[in-house]
Amino acid sequence: MGHGDCQSLLFDKYRARLMETADVPYVSAISTLPGSDVIIIDSNEETSNETGSEDPSVLESGRRISEESGSTNSEYAGSPLKFSFLTLSKLQKNDKYRFKPDVLLGLQKQFISNPLSSAEAGIILRKLNFDNWPFEKSLAGIPAFIMVDAHDVLKTVMLGVCKSDKVYTSYRIRYFGTELDSRSWGQVEEVGALFQPCEAAYTAHCTYSIIPEMPSTENDSENRMSAYLHLTIKWPCKFDELLSKPPPQAPVTLIIYPGWLDSRTPYFDWTSELQLILSLGHALRTGVLSFAGADLSADVSDVFKNVKKLLKTQTTLITSEEAYDDGMDFTDRLWVAMTGCRNYGMLVDILGLIFNALRNGYKNTMVRFDNKSQMARFLRDACNNDLMLPRLEGLTPIEIMLGMGLERFQRRCVSEIVSNGYIVISFI
Repeated sequence: MGHGDCQSLLFDKYRARLMETADVPYVSAISTLPGSDVIIIDSNEETSNETGSEDPSVLESGRRISEESGSTNSEYAGSPLKFSFLTLSKLQKNDKYRFKPDVLLGLQKQFISNPLSSAEAGIILRKLNFDNWPFEKSLAGIPAFIMVDAHDVLKTVMLGVCKSDKVYTSYRIRYFGTELDSRSWGQVEEVGALFQPCEAAYTAHCTYSIIPEMPSTENDSENRMSAYLHLTIKWPCKFDELLSKPPPQAPVTLIIYPGWLDSRTPYFDWTSELQLILSLGHALRTGVLSFAGADLSADVSDVFKNVKKLLKTQTTLITSEEAYDDGMDFTDRLWVAMTGCRNYGMLVDILGLIFNALRNGYKNTMVRFDNKSQMARFLRDACNNDLMLPRLEGLTPIEIMLGMGLERFQRRCVSEIVSNGYIVISFI
């Protein structure tokens, strides 16, 4: 129960206390409040409304304060033209009910107030809004909250206001529970007393973003999906250790999302090549060719120059398994050169160069023995003087290029698996 034997009153009638924000329930949960102090306004008359259990030591302290003060506030009576501002020192003298936060509950052990009716609280709020600020200049910008008895329709517990030169903010804290009588409060206090000796259990969570998610840019593919790599750690701790570093023995969860076409990840060139292979396969099924994943940085004239340069090479047949390490046969090199194709017509023109060279007697034995693509078969047939070439129309050019891409991508995957020791080559 609060006692209003104060040396100064707000509007000659109401008690005003300067309190730390952390000491006021519910108000302490408002993250947008400026500063660390609030002004609490309630009735100067003793009422029977409190949050928490009665503490005899607090009540005795209140009685002692009441006996020692004994002020009649006569200096504020008389002419209405006489007005005295509440100063910071006066408010601090009125602040006799500060309580340390209860770590287990997250609120105060006890917060005593003398709430006002909603009508009376509304009058005070209007005065704070439209009349001169009744506090000294050093208290300008400090939020003020009026305690309300929650007997109105909205069950208002507090009305607040925060005024600055440019911003005005109002607050209303409401009570949504059912009303409790003194007997119910007693039962709550009895149950709460059972948990007082218990120590709360806390669990800390920590996340490290090794590779954070990043939005796509204008230079990225429309099919790009951001990759990310997170380390999530969870461990039991005490309340004052929530912001500490995780211990070495804490379990760690590794969350990996490889994404798609993200240049920050390993094997990005592989995903671009696979994207082109998928586009060619989609074209065989739908008849629509988009060349997604093509090397758009390559110049068109350079693509034809690379193909013509490739036709001038002629080496021996590759039969050694050592070629899995870094060697590429003719179809591999041709595929790399053709990744710069922009459209279907360009694809037909490049394959036309190869077919004309084969018809004119070009022979290249630099083909793997296990290469099963159509282009590899054409090269072998040319070496055996048994060449029969299809017409470059319809889906045939797409099928020829797709075959070379699949053969190269499969061999790259096998070579990567073998070189990293994931499997013995004899099992392949």
